Amino acid sequence: MRKIANRWDAEKMDSQFGVLVKLFSECREEKEHKALLSTLLTSSEKAAIAQRLEIIRRLKKGEIYADICLAMGVSSTTITRSLDLYHKNGEHNATFNKLLMDFKYEPRQPKIKSTYRDPQQQNTAGGVREFLRQEARIKKKSSN
Repeated sequence: MRKIANRWDAEKMDSQFGVLVKLFSECREEKEHKALLSTLLTSSEKAAIAQRLEIIRRLKKGEIYADICLAMGVSSTTITRSLDLYHKNGEHNATFNKLLMDFKYEPRQPKIKSTYRDPQQQNTAGGVREFLRQEARIKKKSSN
């Protein structure tokens, strides 16, 4: 997406953002929110926003970068970028944190498909990522 924010004056940008916020506040049902987001955002933008939310949620829970990288398949740069955006808008953090704490939804994790077949067992094993996740869980349990 082009850097629109750099070309708009602050007053115009605040006004247009205000319209967006007001439009969101008019939505009453989840399907209305979904329709609005699906109309306004590309699939990449939706994925980026959802990813940032999950990264911030995990950081607020106390997870470390390495665990987040393994669990989500993101780089530490992506985590840092998400955290920078969070800190950049610090005046809204109290409200955001309250919303995040009150929200009880746990996102579905995609199942990792592997082409590796364990000769001992005639089923699909979890692959390298699953192995690394299990190792991280074991380390976390042993450190507690």
